[in-house]
Amino acid sequence: MKRIYQTLGVAVVTTVFFCVFYFQVDDTFGQTTEAQKETEAPKGVSNDRSIPTTLKTLIWSWKDIELKLHQKKQAAQYATPEEKTAINSQIDALNLKLAGLKDNFEDLATGVDLSNFDAERIRAFKWEEEALKLVQPLMLELNRMTARPRQIEHLRRQIEHLQNRMNAIERGLAHLKDLLKESNISNKVLRKHLENLYDTYLNNKTQLEDQLIVDQYQLDELLKQKESFWESGRQIFESFFKSRGRNFLLAIVMFLVVFFIMRIWHRLIHRYSPIHQKKERTFFIRLSDVFYHIITVVGSTFASLAVLYMTGDWLLLSFMIIVLFGIALSAKAGLPRVWKQIQLMLNLGTVREGERIIYNGVPWKVASLSLNSKLENPLLEPDTIRVRLTELFNSNSRNYHPDEPWFPSKIGDWVILADKTRGQVFSQTSEMVQLVLRGGSRKTYQTQDYLGLSPHNISADFRIKVVFGFDYKHQSAITEEIPAQLTGALKQGFVEKGYGDVVLQLKTEVQSAGHSSLNLVVIADFAGQTAAYYNRFKRIIQTLTIQACSANNWGIPFPQLTLHRADTDNSKGASGLP
Repeated sequence: MKRIYQTLGVAVVTTVFFCVFYFQVDDTFGQTTEAQKETEAPKGVSNDRSIPTTLKTLIWSWKDIELKLHQKKQAAQYATPEEKTAINSQIDALNLKLAGLKDNFEDLATGVDLSNFDAERIRAFKWEEEALKLVQPLMLELNRMTARPRQIEHLRRQIEHLQNRMNAIERGLAHLKDLLKESNISNKVLRKHLENLYDTYLNNKTQLEDQLIVDQYQLDELLKQKESFWESGRQIFESFFKSRGRNFLLAIVMFLVVFFIMRIWHRLIHRYSPIHQKKERTFFIRLSDVFYHIITVVGSTFASLAVLYMTGDWLLLSFMIIVLFGIALSAKAGLPRVWKQIQLMLNLGTVREGERIIYNGVPWKVASLSLNSKLENPLLEPDTIRVRLTELFNSNSRNYHPDEPWFPSKIGDWVILADKTRGQVFSQTSEMVQLVLRGGSRKTYQTQDYLGLSPHNISADFRIKVVFGFDYKHQSAITEEIPAQLTGALKQGFVEKGYGDVVLQLKTEVQSAGHSSLNLVVIADFAGQTAAYYNRFKRIIQTLTIQACSANNWGIPFPQLTLHRADTDNSKGASGLP
C-alpha cells in the first residue's frame, strides 16, 4: 500500500510541475494573445455595443448598398458593352454583400442561425475533403519549414532558364545583325521589319539582364544567410520545444498520469473490493476488467488529445489523429488476435484460471488471466511467473487431481537421473535445476532437460536389489535354508553398523538358475531420510553377503568356459599328419 501511495504522489507532483511550467511560459493561458490585441477597441472608444445599436448600423450599411446598387443599375443603361460587363460584376458583388448583411441582421435580431438548416448547405459527406482539411496543417507546416530551400532552388532554376533564354536572344541578335549587313537587302520594308525585330530582341535582352541581376542578388542574399547544419538543427530544436515541444511533452505526461492513476485505482479495487476478494472470479468481474483496460487506454488517449485541443496546437492534434487513424486501420488485421485475448481474459478460451497447463515443458497452475498472466508452481523457486497473454494462445489447460505432482522433486530431495547421475537437489527454477553430488560438486541442467532424464526420486522410501550367485553344489539348500540364513545375517549386520532402524524390509529370494551359478536376489527397503547412503547400502549388502558365505562355507562359483574340440580322427585325416 505504501508503494502505491508513493507512485500516486510522484504522478501528482509531476503533473503539477508540468502544469505550472506550462502556464508560466505559454501565452495561451492568462495572457493576451496577439489576435486578442488586434480585436481590442482603440482607447476612448467603447467596446460595449448593444444589440439595437448594432442592428441600426446594419440597416445603415444595408441602405447604403441599396443606394449604390440603384446607381450602378442606372449607369449600366448608358454604358458600352465592355463597361456594362464590369458594372454587372460590381452589381453581383454588391448583391452578395447585401444578402450577407440581411442574414446577419436576421441572425442577430432572432438569436437563431437558420443557415445550418438550409437545404442548399446540406451536402454529402466527402471523406477526401475532410481528410484534406485534417492534413492541411501538417502540409502548411512542412511548406513553411521548407520555404527557404525551395526558394533557393526556384531562383537557381529561374537563373538557369534566363541564361539559356539570354543565349538564344544573343544568337538571334547576331543573326539579325548579319542580315542587316548584307548589301542585297535593298527593300526598305524588309529592312524596316528587320530593324524593328532587332530592337525588340535588344529590349528583351536588356530586360533579361535586369531580371538576372535581381535574381542573382536574391540568391546571393539567401546563400549568405545559410547556416551550418548544427546551427539549423539547434534552432529547429529550440523552436520546437519553445512551442510545440511543450505541448507534446505535456500531452505525453497527461497520458502517463491518467494511465497510471487508472492502473493504481484498478489495483486498489482488486485489493479492497469485497467482490474481488472472492476466490472464484465471476464472469461479471472478468468482463468489467476487460472494459476497464479498454477505458484506461481510451481515456489516456483522449486526455492527451484534450491537452493539444486546449493549447490550440492543431498541428500536433492533426498529427495525433492521423496516427490514431493509422493504428485503427492496421489494427483491423489484428482483430482476431484481440478477440482471442478477450476470450482468454473472460475465461472462455482454451486456457482457464485454476487449471493445469504445460508451459515451456513445465507444469503450471493458471493463477490469473490478464494482459500479464500469472502461473504458479509450488515446487519451484520462485513459485510464480508472469507471462504475456499472447504466449498462451496455442496452449491448452485441463483440470487436475489434488494428488497430482507439480514437479518430480523438491529442494533437498535426492534423485537418480537416466544418465546415472545421483545427487541432491540444491535449487530448481523454471529455467535451471542444480544438483549437489557426493563430494560437493554441482551439476546443472536446464529444467526441460532435467525432466527429460526421468528423475528417480529416492527421498521417499527406496528399494535396493543385489543379485548374488552360489555354487550348484548347494542346490538342495538354495531354496529355503540359505535364503533364511543370509537374511538373518544381513539384518544382524545392518543392526551392528547402526542402520537397523532405517531398514524397512529385508528378504532374500531365488532369482534364477544361471549357467554356472544359482542366483539369489537380496531385496532391501530403506527409509527416505537415508537416501544419501544409497550406494553405501549397496556396498554393505555385498560385504555382508560375502561374510555370510565365508562363515557358512557357501561356494561362490567362477564363470566357466567350455571348449569343444573336433573329432581327432577327422582332424588327422584332414591334415594328413600322424
